[in-house]
Amino acid sequence: MILTALIRTQGMKINTLWVVRNPTPRSILVDVLYRVDSPNELARIVVGTGASLWAEEHTTLYTTEKEALADAKARLAKVRGANSNTV
Repeated sequence: MILTALIRTQGMKINTLWVVRNPTPRSILVDVLYRVDSPNELARIVVGTGASLWAEEHTTLYTTEKEALADAKARLAKVRGANSNTV
């Protein structure tokens, strides 16, 4: 996997990644923010999601929970704010 190769060549060690994706109007936090603990787990998510949906959902990877949580909450607030203006 490309991510694994990059980590190895750069001498980096990432134990955990946080994944954030766009919510739907009915999403809750656990739908848009989740933890990935291994490259294999991330690969399963990417393959299972598919490249087009991965891009469409604007999936973003973070190395810290704090940044991921802030992004996930902002995305949820944006969707909820947009829906509160509709009848």
